[in-house]
Amino acid sequence: MTDNQRKYLYFPAWNRAFKANWRTERGTVVAVPQPANVELAAKVADLGEAIAKREARALKADDLRHAAEMLALHKSVSSSQMTEAEIDKCLATFRLLANEVHVASVIVQQRTLPDRTRMEWAALNHPFGRPYVEAVCNGKFGTRNIRGLSDRQLSHLLMTLKSREQSRRRKGQTVGPTAAKAPTPATATKTGRTYQLQPAEVSASKDFDPYAGETQTVFGTRRGD
Repeated sequence: MTDNQRKYLYFPAWNRAFKANWRTERGTVVAVPQPANVELAAKVADLGEAIAKREARALKADDLRHAAEMLALHKSVSSSQMTEAEIDKCLATFRLLANEVHVASVIVQQRTLPDRTRMEWAALNHPFGRPYVEAVCNGKFGTRNIRGLSDRQLSHLLMTLKSREQSRRRKGQTVGPTAAKAPTPATATKTGRTYQLQPAEVSASKDFDPYAGETQTVFGTRRGD
């Protein structure tokens, strides 16, 4: 789960589910007079109380969230380690708790929710920021319209972003909207003609440049001039 998914999607959905069924009074979690989903809230509460009892303490909101996740996945998984499919199942359970959708709709959604929806969301909400993502998209496919990409192109875009994000994290660099600059295509000249080199053909960004600090010949010109 990405930071953006956690901040803008996952926990807002859980907070709505919690407020629709429970509230906190003087540090104690209690059910609201009219829970949004009585049957499911009761199952979550029973499991949540078992979690709290096992640790010999009072019930907390996090116990209820963990219980809802366990009911959705039939196992205990840290939210930070969830796959996209597991996130979808938990979100569906949270929405049921909040009575935001009908049970049948959730079942259909779990069976048919396309990977396309998740991929678009991941690209449009990437930590690098939309301007950077659109610039990378334009460099690779000649368009800034992320939603207009084919499934294959969108998958390739996400792999590129993931690779760059992992590279920055390995270097201890910040991953955020101001952490990266849009790649600028390099140019090379041969016999009077100017060739535009796409970012994928040369160092795509300042994250890595094999020619840094060197002068080398590219199509008859010196790189670094």
